[in-house]
Amino acid sequence: MLMDKPKLLSDQSGLGAIVIVSIFVSVVTMIVLGFSTVVRREQRQSLDQQLNSQARFAAESKINELLALYRENPAHPLFATSTPFGSCGDATGAVESSPDFDIDITCVQINRSPNSLEFSNVSTEESTVTYIQPDATPINRIVISWDIPPPSANQQSTCRTASYASGNIFPSTLGGSTEVGMLRFDLVPLGGSLDRLSLSESQLSGVLIPSTTGTETITYSSANTISTKPVLAGRCFTGAGPFTVFGQDVYRARVVINVPNANTPYMLRLKSMYRPVQRVKVNGVNSSNDSVQLAREQISVEVTARSADVLSKVNARFGQFSAAAELIPSSAVHVINGLCKDMTTEPNGTQSSC
Repeated sequence: MLMDKPKLLSDQSGLGAIVIVSIFVSVVTMIVLGFSTVVRREQRQSLDQQLNSQARFAAESKINELLALYRENPAHPLFATSTPFGSCGDATGAVESSPDFDIDITCVQINRSPNSLEFSNVSTEESTVTYIQPDATPINRIVISWDIPPPSANQQSTCRTASYASGNIFPSTLGGSTEVGMLRFDLVPLGGSLDRLSLSESQLSGVLIPSTTGTETITYSSANTISTKPVLAGRCFTGAGPFTVFGQDVYRARVVINVPNANTPYMLRLKSMYRPVQRVKVNGVNSSNDSVQLAREQISVEVTARSADVLSKVNARFGQFSAAAELIPSSAVHVINGLCKDMTTEPNGTQSSC
């Protein structure tokens, strides 16, 4: 018995549906893959941020440990030289390890004579006093630079555009929050006689005014005269930076002081005017325009930590014991609410009309 074979339909009415479904599936697949990629990227960024925070906290903890050790024993052998220890050239090594948290300290660098002195806040109330003493190479120039932190990622600090000629020394109004503030400075050589007259005659004093049209370089011997006191100086870089002077990183506002006695240490007193200056840097330069290491004042500590495969480096400064910081007062007379001069002194006492 013969059976009829089923007939194949010759029309293609379902082909369009197959194509549409295929396209739909492909689109959904691409969306899912794209979303998965975004999720993985976000997960990795979140993990990297977490690991970076862990590494930074570990580095800061090590710096605090070293600071406590130095305060307890400044003569500790660890602070005797400026030689780094740890695997500073190999990120896979470790000085200290915490296997439970997969955190390692990979490198610690201690420098007793850094190339610059850095101060995080110079206020309007108290003076910042420091020594400027070369470690081995004489100083021919002292570079003072200062700035404020950028108010936001899209903003830069600014400076005055007006000159500080006679009659236009101080601004009638303060600039906006992005304007760099002014500094008062006193620079005193400590070589030779230290009596009152010699200190008064050799002291270089003035106001550092950040201006795009100001004076960048002053010479100690010619500026330190009765006719030129107080000294007015200061010039600003424009643009986004970074900024350099004699190959050294500096802040936006700067002044270069040519000093006469290359082997003489100096004492520097800084005080901001009208508003605090958050970042100040002092560099020494020799006759070849190379940087000079500065001794006795600050210790630079740089610690690198690793959490998993993420590294974080933290640099900090803490002061060594210094007579400039510990023994020298910030001012001879500090007036807060005014100075009364209407006083009468008699044998039986003092009367004041203030």
